[in-house]
Parts: sequence; C-alpha cells; structure tokens
Amino acid sequence: MNRVRTRLGAALAVVALSASALAVTGGAAHAVTNFPNPKLTLSKLIPSRPWPTGTLTSVNANDVEGMVYVPTNNAIWVADDNRDRIFEIDATTGGLKSQITGAAFQTATQVGTNKLCSDPSLLDSSIPTDTGALECLSRTDDFESIVYDPGTTPGVNDVLYVTSGGCCPGGLPAGYKDNPTVWKLTRTGGTFTPSQWQALPEGEDPTAAGWRPSGGSGASGFYYGKDNFYRSYDFATNGLGTMHSAPSYLVGIDFTDASHVFITTSTPHPNQTGRTTASSDSIVKQYTFDGTSFTAVPGWSFPLKNTGMIDARDLALVGDTFFVSDGYDFRTGTETNGTTTPSDHPIYVYNLVDAPPVTWHYETLNGTGTGVSNDHFANGNALLPVGAQFHGFYGNTTRASLTHSWWDGTRWNAENLDGAGRNTNDAVGTNVTAIQYGGQVQLLYTDATRHSLRHAWWDGTRWNFETLDGAGGANGRIGTPVPAARSPSSSSAPRSTPSTRTTRPTSSAMPGGTVRSGRSRTSTAPPPCRPRPSSRPRSRARRSMSSPRRRPVRSGTAGTPADGTTRPWTVPGESRAAPVTTSATSPRWCRSARSSTSSTGTTPTRRSATPG
Repeated sequence: MNRVRTRLGAALAVVALSASALAVTGGAAHAVTNFPNPKLTLSKLIPSRPWPTGTLTSVNANDVEGMVYVPTNNAIWVADDNRDRIFEIDATTGGLKSQITGAAFQTATQVGTNKLCSDPSLLDSSIPTDTGALECLSRTDDFESIVYDPGTTPGVNDVLYVTSGGCCPGGLPAGYKDNPTVWKLTRTGGTFTPSQWQALPEGEDPTAAGWRPSGGSGASGFYYGKDNFYRSYDFATNGLGTMHSAPSYLVGIDFTDASHVFITTSTPHPNQTGRTTASSDSIVKQYTFDGTSFTAVPGWSFPLKNTGMIDARDLALVGDTFFVSDGYDFRTGTETNGTTTPSDHPIYVYNLVDAPPVTWHYETLNGTGTGVSNDHFANGNALLPVGAQFHGFYGNTTRASLTHSWWDGTRWNAENLDGAGRNTNDAVGTNVTAIQYGGQVQLLYTDATRHSLRHAWWDGTRWNFETLDGAGGANGRIGTPVPAARSPSSSSAPRSTPSTRTTRPTSSAMPGGTVRSGRSRTSTAPPPCRPRPSSRPRSRARRSMSSPRRRPVRSGTAGTPADGTTRPWTVPGESRAAPVTTSATSPRWCRSARSSTSSTGTTPTRRSATPG
C-alpha cells in the first residue's frame, strides 16, 4: 500500500503511566558501561527484506519503526507501520522468530467496554460508508512504537504496548479519522497476544515511546512523544499527562534506568528522495531525566551520519549494543553501505566502546632522573619496530658509546651495546642507522676515534660487531685502489667506466651466521683505459662562417684537469663516461676495429671507447 508519512507538525507527547494506576517494579533494563570516552562503532546490519532466516523464512518487512528488547526471550520486537504488524527477531542473529499481524490485534477488546474495534457502535456516523473493517484498519495501519513493561515477574506477567498513530489515508474513505490507539499484549502460554486497546484523542501521534523504571523523581512507567514535546499517559484510565518540551525531532526513546534515557532524533524529510548517509542528521544522545525535563549528558552524543544510517527511528539497547532502525523510504534496495547486506530498511547494530582521544604522550627513558643512568645522550638516534617490540639506538655522550633501549611488550629495557669497554674503547655510537635485513637488525654508526664505519647486527642469538670501512685510510677512505665493478652479463674483462667503491656482504649468509668481511679489496689489474674522443667524417659541404666548429671540451692542459685528476674528454652531444678515480698511472687509450665497407662504398671509420 502506497502511504505518505506525516511526522511534521504533530505534537510530541511522552506519557507516564500513573504509579497509582499501574504497579511498576522498575525493570532495571539495560545499563550501559559508563565509558570516559564513549563512542558508537558500527558492528553489522540486520536486513529486513527479507529478515534473516529463523523460525520463519522469506518474510519481508516494509518500514521498520519502533523497537524494544525483551530480555526473557532474547528478542527484539519491531513495529512495521506499512505492513501493519510487529515482528519478533532474535537479538543475537537477527533471525525472525514470530510475527503478529494487524488481524490478530483486532481480536483485542477495549478497556472498560470490552468492545472489538469493529463493533458497530464505534462506527463514524459522518462517514456513510464506514464499516467495522475500516474502523479496525484505521487503528492498526500505523504501528509506530513498542514499549516493554517487565512486570513483577518477567516472562510471566510482563507486557508489551504497541502504539498506532495518525499516518496513512490509503484504503480509507476521504476525511476518515486517524483513530490513534494504544494496544496491550499480555502473555498467553508464554507468547505475547493482543488483549486490550485504548483509543487516544484525535491528533495524538505517539511516534517514540519507552518504559521508565521506578526509582527517580516524577512518574514511572510508559512515556511517549513526537517532534518537540512529550506527555504522560495512563493506559488503565486512558489519561493524558501534562505536555512538556523534549529534544527536537524525537523519534526514539529507551530508558537505561530511572534517571537516564537514550533518545534518537532525526529531522523529518517527508517524501525527500536522494538523501544519503553523508547528509544524515540522525543522532543518538544520552540525557538525564527527572520526570519533567531532559538534560544532555556531555560527551554522550553520537551522530550516525556516514555509518550507513539515513533516517533513524527507534532504538533498543542490549547492554552496550545499540539497535537503531532506519525508516528511510527511498532506498533502491541494493545499497550495502560497505557491507555485503542489502540495506532497504535495515536495523543498524552499533557497539558502545571507549575511544580515548588520540594524543601525544611523553616520557624520559634514560638519563637524569630516570633511575636507569645519569649519562647524557644525543647524536643521531635511530628507531626500529621489530615484531611486537620497539627498539631505540642512540649515542651516549658521557661514555662515548652506543646505547640500546627496547620495549619488550611489558617494560622498557636498556643496555650499553658497543663502546665504553664493551667490544671497543673507541668513541662510537653517533649517526646511527637501523634497518631490518634478512629478518635481522642491522646497525651502522660512526667510530669517531678511528674515523671509520662500525657495523653491528643481531643474528637471532647474539650481537656481532665489526669495523666495516675506513680503518686503513685518511678521512674514512681506504688507501688502496678499488677494483672496477664487474658486469654480471660479461666476461672477466673490467668495464670501461670505473665504478664507485661500495661495501657489501660477500657471503650469502649475511647478515648473521658466518660472515666474511665486507671491506674493499686492493686491485692488481692495470688502471682502466680512457675513452678517446670520437673521430667524425669530414663534411663535403663548406662550413658556414656563422657555424661554430665543434671542439672537444677539456679542463686543464694535456688532458689533465687543474686538480691533477684524470677525466675523460667530453664532446658536446655525446655521453660522458663516469669519473675515473685518482691514480698516479696515466690512463691508456682504448681502440676499436675499423668498420667494414658497405655496398655503397667505403664508410669512413670513427673510433669509439671500448673496454680494452
């Protein structure tokens, strides 16, 4: 049935059942954890088209609205105002357990008269075509909210209340009244069954409702409301309480105790298509309540935008789990909102968690006042996560050594790793670099005494140390020639372009295990040859006077730059070979064979630099 919702303009009413009219034992419902930094995080969706398989299968809802939790049965009851029925789903799985249709409600009798809703005496004389069926339809066509009274013995004398408001003229004659109604369901053989009903005054529309346990100031019991107001109501006497202001656009109520209540609010957007979760203003908030007024609890406001929620309705709390229905009517039925569950009128399930704000924390791990040492530390710290541990390596300027601190998952530890009598008495530990290689921790750092590079590594059992480079020459350089690099695809001949000196592990077991020194070796091979500038064929055409001659560009004289080092010639437009390392031996020229003749005649030859 195509229906139009009319949540705008109706007065919010929250009604409290009189304590004298209805015995209330409190029913301490669903206390939540009082987290210092509360936050709602999306856990899952429960689809309603169809409901997950339970006792019943392949049953669709149409427009989920009010909800309430019944602990005795671990069930959540859900009102559907378009299919004119209520559903019972499993609070754990979401599986459908049972349903009560509008036809079953029509078997209940009115309080005080024992009349069915179809009784002829209740027909509207101003509607000539009125019938008992129409009268009952108008009282069951807008199930909005559900309230649970635990009674004195939950599971025995507990009660459900279901409200029907003013909504939908579909299927009714023009000008037909809304006939808002409250229905009472009691246990019959352990199952809730509609038993009584009360007709609310025309104009009432109990969209949101909840049961307030006893123990606080003001009345206990049943509260209902809508938009910006609430009032009290006594089912036994059908009496309305005084109307009070409530949080704007109230659509859901769930009390956690006599003084605290969670409320969902959502601005009405009737018939508005194209809305998304990013534009949703649906919010869950906690308030304190004294029977007459609501006061927001600081830090307990949870916007639901960007969680998939578009137009929130009621909520039901199960401990720290929040079930919130979405009443948006214009989904395509295929949206999943980041899940694998189609979300046409779903129920969103959120977990209440503690989410401390992300902030920086500071502590002094070593040094004065720490109880570890009174040394001074500085110079090139390195940090490295290794598995579940966190390692720091840094220089000890008091002892001129390398210090190691690490978090083992329980506490911080510290040790002098190198220097100050351990392995060496040299001044070490500055300019630290730390990496993982082959699953092992590798450290490179300075030995300031010997102007060399130290290497330390953890092989899984112990720390190992070596002087990696620089011990044999000035300014951290070795004093012997470095051999040319070998091409992995060539023979043993050296490259024409000398390589820069590198240090690397020379054993496949590196790092750890049996390790050969990574120091560079002295070359006994002759120094590499120097490329000769290429010869070019003479042009038969006369060169223009304005065209400059191309000459080799040199530095210094006789092929030797002013700094005394040897470098290759450079011709504009040709690539330049990599610099040759300084050597007292003059470089050799490299020659190539002349090219062969072609079918068109002899081709002038040009020399090029090749390995020789």
